[in-house]
Amino acid sequence: MTTHKTRPDYVRKRGDSYIPIEETFRGEPPASRPISDGDPLDLSDALSVRFYLEHTTRDETIVNDVASVDDPETGAVSYQLETDQLSRTGTHAGVFVARFEDNQQWSAPRGNQVITIQIVDVPDADGDPGDIEKADVSIGVLEADEVIGDSGGFGELSVSNAPVDDTDVLRKADQQDLSDDVTQLQTKTSSLSDDGSSGNFEALEISSQDVATKDYVDTRPWEDLTDWNMFNPFNAGYPGDGSGGDLMDYIRDLISDYDRIYMVLPGGTYNVESELNVRDSDLERLVIDGRPKATLNVNGRFHKLFETGDYEGGNAIESLGLYNLDIDITGDSNDCGIGRITVENSLDIENIRLIGKRDRVTDTTGDRFTLLCQIASESGHGTVRNVHLRDGSVPNGYENNEVIGFSADPGHHGTIDWIGCEVHGFNDNGVYVNGSPGSNRVIGGLYQNNAKANVRIGRNDTVENVVSIFNLGHVDGPARPDGWDLQMDPNLLDVDDSNGATSVQGAKLINLSSTNSTISARENVETLRIADIEVYHEVPYEVIRITSSRNSIADDNYEYRSYQDNEGTVRIEGGLIYDVSNDSVKNSAIDSNVHNVVVDGITYICKDGGGEQYRAAVRASTDRSKITIQNSNIISELSHGAVCRVDTGGTVNVVQNSVDCEYYSIGSGGNLRLVDNDEVNSAIGHYDDPANWAANFVERGNF
Repeated sequence: MTTHKTRPDYVRKRGDSYIPIEETFRGEPPASRPISDGDPLDLSDALSVRFYLEHTTRDETIVNDVASVDDPETGAVSYQLETDQLSRTGTHAGVFVARFEDNQQWSAPRGNQVITIQIVDVPDADGDPGDIEKADVSIGVLEADEVIGDSGGFGELSVSNAPVDDTDVLRKADQQDLSDDVTQLQTKTSSLSDDGSSGNFEALEISSQDVATKDYVDTRPWEDLTDWNMFNPFNAGYPGDGSGGDLMDYIRDLISDYDRIYMVLPGGTYNVESELNVRDSDLERLVIDGRPKATLNVNGRFHKLFETGDYEGGNAIESLGLYNLDIDITGDSNDCGIGRITVENSLDIENIRLIGKRDRVTDTTGDRFTLLCQIASESGHGTVRNVHLRDGSVPNGYENNEVIGFSADPGHHGTIDWIGCEVHGFNDNGVYVNGSPGSNRVIGGLYQNNAKANVRIGRNDTVENVVSIFNLGHVDGPARPDGWDLQMDPNLLDVDDSNGATSVQGAKLINLSSTNSTISARENVETLRIADIEVYHEVPYEVIRITSSRNSIADDNYEYRSYQDNEGTVRIEGGLIYDVSNDSVKNSAIDSNVHNVVVDGITYICKDGGGEQYRAAVRASTDRSKITIQNSNIISELSHGAVCRVDTGGTVNVVQNSVDCEYYSIGSGGNLRLVDNDEVNSAIGHYDDPANWAANFVERGNF
């Protein structure tokens, strides 16, 4: 498949979705569906017809959805794109895929081609393009043969015209020069069977019926496979039944002789008794690839399975790829992390599952990091996709046995996308990437019941569309396990350090039992954007707590002028906060001690869960706290519910909101400005000594 064309098939303005994408299926079939080459393909008996679209340079799936069959007999199909699906400028690649009985599959256009769509930005177009800037990924209903059964994650697009073997995982096709890569790999991989029982990896050939060839090429971060050396451990006495000794011994021998190693592990089980440490060698590139999936059975306790490069970023190999592996650490005598991996330029880790609970007895037996990934080069890129750590770790407190799920630390200077991953039940952070100077993008995935923080990010990091849950000890959740210290209860999302590149978009956060705030922004809070979140909060702690160790965050001469012009150090935009308390509460949903926080366009609902409750939607908690809440819906059922609480010297601006609360609560020296609000009830109450009320500053009107 290739996108190399003299001109794109479609050129669209950004967000212009008026004209549908149209294509016709034509025959180039296997013998099981005899039609002449190039004739229309009858879709009358197709099980499904879907359209797939991705952004080629951003490697983002835009569309995975049912297509319209306009004329089944002639093979005519179309898809009507939505405005937000065309919100990114640049080249997009699309394909229609029809599936039939007996695992037969066709794509349109045919001949390893794709539909190219060039999206351009028009500076003088009506409206603001930012209005349609949304998360691109909107995955439709996935079909059975697109699901990775063992891991529970979903696969990615394959666009082969050959029938699909039901053991293959359909994966997304990289749109960069794939036809050449496929040809080169097929030449190098003759006579390979899935179980490794035949063939020599020096000269292998995969059957034309095996679409896994293209699936494995598509995620490779390099283009030219000519200089690779390919190996099958079956030929070295590792038949995939657990016999043959330590697989790492075999790989170490290869590393001493070759600089580019591509190893396919045919489906089966391989014994691992030691870690693979790649330092001070001539190895440049390494791939270990399970087909369709291989199990590495760990026997013993050691730090990690793979180690490349140094923690500080030195001695890095050029690239690493790990695909389709189950790593089994079950058993009382077994433990290890997946790896401490530092590469110079390219990293690709996909469809990996850790089976068994991490049990790090001391810091000398088992690594604190389950998977540490670092890109040493600032221009380098890594993808960690569908890596699942669902069995957690033994909760042993704060001694030498904390275990982190995913991490990037000081040796990381490039960009890593963590896509569709899962971390459950670890006794330290689920994701801990705030210590790296590079960029981390946590996209999708499920993070649940980890200690300290489910997801912890910092400067240059972003979170998009993740789901984060804590329900240990809740009446509807699992009990806290033995050894779980209540002080370990997490923030569901923790932003330790932020700058202009730090943002949270579209997260879903469910806090049923944590003895901590749902979202924490702390340390050096410079600029942070939190947008379109959905929060269900059932604990007597803050929903969002913003604190900073810095003495001055913004201009101390802050004054509220016009809410349209107010940029904000921290912006909380859109979304829903559903706050249910069943305990005595004397704090707020959004609490800040920093300058110039703007809460814009949210819906805040505070339900009465019983008890004596004094809960405010927002609180300015120090004399340097300045908060504006605007264009929002604020509803509280509490008898002491407040729009805001203004502590001594703080300032809150309440601008053009729909308000249904009992009070605005203000303390001595607090500053409260009320601008054009649609109010129900909402008297101004003072919670300190009435003798100090004269020092309060309250204004109503237009400012």
